[in-house]
Amino acid sequence: MLTKLVESLVEFGHGCRVRVVAEGVETAGEAAALRTLGVDYGQGWHHGRPGPAEALTAIPGYRVPSPRDRRTAVATP
Repeated sequence: MLTKLVESLVEFGHGCRVRVVAEGVETAGEAAALRTLGVDYGQGWHHGRPGPAEALTAIPGYRVPSPRDRRTAVATP
């Protein structure tokens, strides 16, 4: 039943032209299953342990959108 729920959420998200993020991914098996179901991104212990903000590295060319940008932006898959 959980698989059907994830499939439905992925279908809904992609139908709205947004990317789907799974939170709380704990194992490689969970990550693989979620990718098979079409989940775009994952977050959780499987992908990396939490750390201090200072440990984050900048992504070249990436800019955090302002609230004004969010009102006019169109999400793309």
